Amino acid sequence: MSIEGSIEFAVQVKKFRNLDLYEPGLYNIKISIFHESSTKRIYARPYSMSERPPVSSLLNNVKPVARAMILDSSSTYVTKTFSINLNDEETIFNDSCYFRSEFQSFPKFEQRNFILEAELEFADYTTYANDKGHGEEKLNCFKSVGVFQAKINNPESGIHEYVPMSFESRNSSVLDITFHTAFSSIFIQ
Repeated sequence: MSIEGSIEFAVQVKKFRNLDLYEPGLYNIKISIFHESSTKRIYARPYSMSERPPVSSLLNNVKPVARAMILDSSSTYVTKTFSINLNDEETIFNDSCYFRSEFQSFPKFEQRNFILEAELEFADYTTYANDKGHGEEKLNCFKSVGVFQAKINNPESGIHEYVPMSFESRNSSVLDITFHTAFSSIFIQ
């Protein structure tokens, strides 16, 4: 007999601020949560998302090009695709995604430290317009231009944090999120 537990993660994407992006175009952010075993990455599965209008629609002067989505194949949440044309431009999201990770908790409970990863992706306008794909297929024209990783210690104890994610390799920009965890259930296998 083994007893399994699950941890729930909630990621609330608040806003993206472009401080000095290298080039204008379309952007999105892929978010995933995982822990590493000795041989591979084990991903928390995104299972639900919500898209809410910004608190003040006057602040959100940029309309999304494509809606947010969950990619089951890679256990990833992808934000709305949005257009950035100028420096110091801000996009308000006010969206959430919920992830779940299940693991053995008895007879031997192993504490796991998770990684929250956000990947900033870019596509130029022409490439995106010429791509004939739809939905998930349309993401093939994006390329990664920055990655942010944060270590999540003791997620089973409950975490409620504001996390400013900075992408600075070639692009200077910040994604504001709030992050929550909870040990949510125990079940017998």
